[in-house]
Amino acid sequence: MIFGQRQRWAIEITPLAGPPTDPDQAATATWAQIRLWANGNNLTAHTRTETAEVNEGLNWPAVYLARWFLHAWDGLWNRHGWPLAGFEGNPEAACRKLDKYIQSVDPDNDFLDRRDDFVTSHALLAAAGGGVMPSVYLARDGADVRVVWRPIASGPQTIVFHAASGTARVQALDFLAAVDGFLQWTATAVRQAEPALATKIAAWHAALQRPESALAVLQGYVHSWAVATQDLLPTPWLQETLGLAQGWDAAGAAFMPQTAAPAMLCRAVAPVMDARDIATILARLAGVPTNPNAASKLEKLALRLSWSEREADYRQGYQLATQLREIHENSDGFIDVEKLLSDLGVVVHEEALGDPHIDGIVAWSDSCGPLILVNSSGRYFGAPWSRRMTLAHELCHLLMDRNQARAVILASTPWAPPVLERRANAFAAELLLPLAGIRRLLPNAWTADDVAYGDRARLMDEFKVGDLVCSQHLINRLR
Repeated sequence: MIFGQRQRWAIEITPLAGPPTDPDQAATATWAQIRLWANGNNLTAHTRTETAEVNEGLNWPAVYLARWFLHAWDGLWNRHGWPLAGFEGNPEAACRKLDKYIQSVDPDNDFLDRRDDFVTSHALLAAAGGGVMPSVYLARDGADVRVVWRPIASGPQTIVFHAASGTARVQALDFLAAVDGFLQWTATAVRQAEPALATKIAAWHAALQRPESALAVLQGYVHSWAVATQDLLPTPWLQETLGLAQGWDAAGAAFMPQTAAPAMLCRAVAPVMDARDIATILARLAGVPTNPNAASKLEKLALRLSWSEREADYRQGYQLATQLREIHENSDGFIDVEKLLSDLGVVVHEEALGDPHIDGIVAWSDSCGPLILVNSSGRYFGAPWSRRMTLAHELCHLLMDRNQARAVILASTPWAPPVLERRANAFAAELLLPLAGIRRLLPNAWTADDVAYGDRARLMDEFKVGDLVCSQHLINRLR
């Protein structure tokens, strides 16, 4: 029996006769050869080095794996319990990061407990129950589940697993379907031996269909950094967020939080953002329904822009800005980014947020936007050139970072995805201060060292950019 697809993610079970004597009757009832598959790789194929015996799977009680999925589900699927600030999408790297952190500080018992909970809900070795299991790590990341495997020699008989180091991104719903199928098989197999476990699996399966499961998914998505229980965002707020997503209550555990633009806010905000700021942003989002005309203009404009995947992210930003200028037949002059956004129909609002590290927020989904929020309490707010830079930066996100879920919401902060931020920063700098404009005004400047302060002042005055952006952009472009 195969639950899932070998080329993506699958749990393959072949029941075996003659199980060893075991006081655990459920273990006897589920004695089987187990194979785990990711991206077409058999993660359980191994060799016993003492006998050179090659096996395609592990002979093992499948109930151990089923019990582990049930125990680990809240941490694994709902992403609860990550003990450090930020979010580490690679579960194997996350476990290493936790161990390194423990070595560098003197953590309290609460942190150690949370570290242990994280490892046991993301490392498949925790399911081994004293037996042998490949070094496989699992972690949910929005619409995907990351699967990471490493070769190890393990166990008293020195077993070496064949699969080399690798990683796979499995669609979360494919992962869920495979686990669900496997657990349903387990429930049938243990119904006589351990009826309580069969009942627990039935309850788990029923819960997948309930709105509370969507709420649990969103809770983990929001709190992907360490947060004290008393600081958890209240359930009414989460329900309000879900209320802006289509069909969340029917989706249950299959709810994909990244399809709800307000939920995506939590992918990039600073850990210090409090519920008041988030409520302010949500209220603004709810008050700006989707503008179909603006959406159409942005989509058409985005289709005219392209970049090379082989290029570095910042070079992609330069390419996009240059193309946008060519479309507007202005390769080397001043661009009024406020007018550009207005012509596109993008709404721009100012909001005073408590976190000064947030410069701006962009939002566009099937339920709101396109909208740009400028933080009037931001570190650089007040100078007109800073506002222009923020708006140009957020325009890049609107044009290029609306994902396949047709929703984007990003907060430009030190915690935002670095690749997207570098590309948007380069785009904004080139859009406001184009290389062609620099060449026009300073034809003899070949490096940044050739640009005197007076020349820099001319650039700043004509293109309405600040000294920091001007100086750094000259260094980046004149080399």
